[in-house]
Amino acid sequence: MKKYGKRLRLSPNEEQLIYNYRGGERKVINSPKILSLDIETSLMTVQTWGCYEQKVPANMIVDDWFIICWAGKWLFQDKIISDVCTSKEAIAKNDQNVINSAWQMLNKADIVITHNGRRFDHRKLNARFIYYGLSRPSHYLTIDTLKATQKQFATSSHKQDYLTKYLKLPEKIKTDIDLWKECSKGNEKALSRMVKYCRGDVRGLEELYLTIRSWIDNHPNLLLFTDYDGSRCPACESNKLTWKNFYYTPMGKYKTFRCECGAIGRSRKAEKRKVLTKVC
Repeated sequence: MKKYGKRLRLSPNEEQLIYNYRGGERKVINSPKILSLDIETSLMTVQTWGCYEQKVPANMIVDDWFIICWAGKWLFQDKIISDVCTSKEAIAKNDQNVINSAWQMLNKADIVITHNGRRFDHRKLNARFIYYGLSRPSHYLTIDTLKATQKQFATSSHKQDYLTKYLKLPEKIKTDIDLWKECSKGNEKALSRMVKYCRGDVRGLEELYLTIRSWIDNHPNLLLFTDYDGSRCPACESNKLTWKNFYYTPMGKYKTFRCECGAIGRSRKAEKRKVLTKVC
């Protein structure tokens, strides 16, 4: 069976960005490691008395879920890294090797991008980490494109496959429930197709993130990870800013800018206010 990526020895993008500043002096900047991530979990087998509006108690679970595969991509890098259960592992529902490699990937990330990751991907991974006795990965910030699109856009659906099609971005590979059933049986072709599906989701997720990045109000401040001098965009680190107009608060006014990425922001310091003197 074809394997995607390397287990336990993953190589994230650690490339350093070099830029010129202050009369040609060269300075090395460590940009944050930003990871797009997606996982696929198996179906559960449960016992139930009916098909509609059933609440299945935990003692009716016959076979619990496990993580079939994961895929990740460092921002702006062509390579997609992934791991998937082997046929034997899928039959045995043993995802330990897949979980170990996912843990190492997350442990090297500064920021992780997901779609519905706060409710699904991160919590599912954490459940398997603690199951296998793994500690928490190193701290990382999260960006959830589902939460961002729900807040900003009244699209008919907020599912990733709808949004990528709506925005004319790389779309998901077409699948159906039979793919998940075959993966649980250890079907090698199904497992190979599943990880291909997952890898495609990651590429589409990155494009979705870049498209909506300037609309994300709570986007992590990338400048906190660097030692840039001068004014730069906190969303993309660019110094190509167009300054105009002002942003007013009860305490003062600030210069505002628009970045080439589309993000808007303001200066850190307020403009000095003119002191009015009373003439007697």
